[in-house]
Amino acid sequence: MGAEGWRFAPPKIVAKTGWTTRDLLQAIDDQGLRGEKFDLVSLLIGVNNQYQGLPLRQFQRELDELIDLSLAMVNGFGHRLVLLSIPDWGVTPFGQNGLQNVDQIASEIDSYNAFIQEIAGRRNLHFIEITESYRGIGGLPANLVADDLHPSRYVYADWARTISRVMKAELQQPPPKTNRPDEN
Repeated sequence: MGAEGWRFAPPKIVAKTGWTTRDLLQAIDDQGLRGEKFDLVSLLIGVNNQYQGLPLRQFQRELDELIDLSLAMVNGFGHRLVLLSIPDWGVTPFGQNGLQNVDQIASEIDSYNAFIQEIAGRRNLHFIEITESYRGIGGLPANLVADDLHPSRYVYADWARTISRVMKAELQQPPPKTNRPDEN
């Protein structure tokens, strides 16, 4: 039992640093997670699609598939799925090294995030915007790991606190009625 009285199994973190949406879909299959059930799911994915120059349309299609899979994992309870915006890696020392155009990075990240926010709204899912605050702090040494690219544990902890506030509120709500015939 946690400090606040919540009882959970240990979290299952599927994605790894450097993964694209395609990599995450493949891992879900490889780990046999289709059909698994979870109380909560969060998705923060896509920065590596942008970094690798993959087509935005591919990201859109694969994110839509990831959302479908995630909704199945939470029994269709969209209020238990959270989508996060993508942090702008162009503000980091790695991004500022002159090898990439930081304005182009920001513009592409904004396009990805616009789609994430739009699909969250269309599908009535939680959307947590982290990009703008990260643009203000993402280049600070304390907020980065040694590679000068990836966020530090402090940044991830802040994002986790934000997700937990949303999720705690949702877990206190009864599941919505679905009016399925098997529930009568």
